[in-house]
Amino acid sequence: LLSPPGKKKKNNNNNVQMSRRSVDPQTALKNRLKALLQDPENQVCADCPERSPRWVSIIKIPPGSSSSPLFSSGGAGGAPHDIGCFMCLECSGSHRRLGVHIGFVRSVNLDSWKESEVVALERTGSNAAVNHYYMANHPGFQKQGPVGPDGKPSRFLSQGATGSERERFIREKYDKRRWYDPSGGGAAFEPKAAEPGG
Repeated sequence: LLSPPGKKKKNNNNNVQMSRRSVDPQTALKNRLKALLQDPENQVCADCPERSPRWVSIIKIPPGSSSSPLFSSGGAGGAPHDIGCFMCLECSGSHRRLGVHIGFVRSVNLDSWKESEVVALERTGSNAAVNHYYMANHPGFQKQGPVGPDGKPSRFLSQGATGSERERFIREKYDKRRWYDPSGGGAAFEPKAAEPGG
């Protein structure tokens, strides 16, 4: 039968058109974050032994760090790249209290993400890079390195640390940069090449 004049014929290609639509940009960015969480170093909080971190701190590069290949210019306007690490809920609160001049916190699942924030994590590999530089002069880190004798990532904040212990350690590490060395303690760290768009 012919459709009456003025009425359009139904388009039976709706299913085909829907399958051609691209993935939601936020879903794509979160999938890239979930892929980074598959790295064993990122399956433990960057600051404590808590497993399955679901929060991220994007850390501003300290002054004088741009000589490191990890931090070299290439960010927005030629500024040094930010870096990031995965952390647990408890440590994320301490990171948030450091202030936005040091870094900012995002939830892997709950917050919206920008391409540049995900790239900050992708290009470094995340927790391994952050601890390579921010823990370079810590005596325990120098002695045992990024992996402890048990084969697990080294963390120097104990399981079940109190809120004040956690706060003090994170402030020493990121705000005061007590153990920080822009050269990574003289040891080479190879940043990962970012693959925009995953």
